[in-house]
Amino acid sequence: MWGFLNGILVDYFESGGPVMTILAVLMAVYYFVLCFFGYKTRRVFASIVGFLGGVVAGVAFAYLCFSELEYITLIAGVCALVIGIGLALLAWRFYNVGVFIYAMFTAYGIVYNLAAHLFAEHTMPSFTGFVTAVTTAPEHFSRVAMGIAIVVAIIFAVLAVKFVRPLLIVSTASHGGFSMAIVISVLLHQANSLPIVLGLGLVLLIAGLIVQIRMTKG
Repeated sequence: MWGFLNGILVDYFESGGPVMTILAVLMAVYYFVLCFFGYKTRRVFASIVGFLGGVVAGVAFAYLCFSELEYITLIAGVCALVIGIGLALLAWRFYNVGVFIYAMFTAYGIVYNLAAHLFAEHTMPSFTGFVTAVTTAPEHFSRVAMGIAIVVAIIFAVLAVKFVRPLLIVSTASHGGFSMAIVISVLLHQANSLPIVLGLGLVLLIAGLIVQIRMTKG
């Protein structure tokens, strides 16, 4: 999901002018907060994750169930909005729901790719790849890989809810740190510089871990 936004930024920054620069700065600020204050802002974070997770689930549900209908795009949009808002509100009230959704989607993507490789099926490399596959060729999904991924994802998500604090600190520091490094590299016109992204990402990750652990100690 987040790779989708970063992908847009990298693809269109050069031609987007001041609008894309403003978007990049706003994204950098968001990732800064996520990296250093992820656990403290967990309700907001959980709501965002719940909304985005609901959007993905809504689009997938619509295209898998109603792909033959004439107004499928409208149906997908309505499903995405309704499920997204519903999960966002639920995650705000019970932020563990957001943690569960975040952990489940993360584990599902990783496990599905591994299982799909084992069964020589199509992979799901990113959020955009997921949406593209669901909306254009849902029959390409490996049912075996999906089954394995769903089971593992649910188990991982349940464990994540039991260990909320360490999971959120590590995940928000790493996600926010490396994502902020990507945005900064784009602003510096060094989007393809892997050493800069990895080096800066590691520094931000370590700094984020230290700050969050000290802020939440006790």
